[in-house]
Amino acid sequence: MTKIELSPSFKTVSGKPLLLGTGTGTKWKDLVRADASNSKILVDQLKLSVHKGYYHLDTAEIYGTQPEVGKALKEIDVNREDLWVTTKYSPFSKFGPVAALKAGFEEIGVDYVDLYLIHANKWDGKNGYNLESAWKEVIETKKQGLARYIGVSNFDVPALEAVIAISKEYGDEYLPQFNQIEFHPYLKNQFPGLYDFCQKNSILIEAYGPLTPLIRVEEKDHPLAKILPRLSEKYGKTDSQILLRWVLQKNVLPVTTSSNEKRIEQSLEVYDFSLTEDDVKEIDSVEDEFQFRGFTFVL
Repeated sequence: MTKIELSPSFKTVSGKPLLLGTGTGTKWKDLVRADASNSKILVDQLKLSVHKGYYHLDTAEIYGTQPEVGKALKEIDVNREDLWVTTKYSPFSKFGPVAALKAGFEEIGVDYVDLYLIHANKWDGKNGYNLESAWKEVIETKKQGLARYIGVSNFDVPALEAVIAISKEYGDEYLPQFNQIEFHPYLKNQFPGLYDFCQKNSILIEAYGPLTPLIRVEEKDHPLAKILPRLSEKYGKTDSQILLRWVLQKNVLPVTTSSNEKRIEQSLEVYDFSLTEDDVKEIDSVEDEFQFRGFTFVL
């Protein structure tokens, strides 16, 4: 079995390496807010995901899905130390990062998270916070042991440079270690130069929307429509598995979601094969022909 160690330092407390994440983002936020009965569907999906082998759970303050994550964790037989829990601070929160995280603990039912991110570099000033003051408080969550790792989401290069400069006042252990962005073959750089900057500065990119191209490949003029069927046949894998494996081989960690049991299982079956270098390059090349961003409104 071929495994990719994206970073040997990123592990659960019990020592499990950080693998694919299951998300509770935009889709679930909209569903739960539209109909409270969908809350149970999300809880059941999370329980199924953990049962099938997902132990990396991704939520956020603004999603409104932290309570569902907490309920799922209460109903499954798993040690907290075996899980990786990520949540995110909303720039539009009523609270600062420390208080918001502690409020999240009440909803999730934990006393620490493995990863705490600032969700976006957008500030209206109503809560009294800006990028500098918020990032300093995020650093404080790590100092206090409330978050094991810290990072950002949807940050461009100038914003990353700003938090790096702030972090260096405290020490290298407080540098941002993650940047969660939309990432797939049609969008390798959510912002100019972002991928290379993160790689150069040892910032692990997490990919939300890694399967976004699948909503476009049925259109014959899209380049992946010509590539994925051939690669799926070559490797004996689904289109989704090919895309997820490509993401991994770009040294990026996918965060995806599904309520379908078979698809959940298939998403984890991406560590038993590798794409050839030529196949990776072929998928890389599609962005030269077509670019597409699926999540144009962040927050």
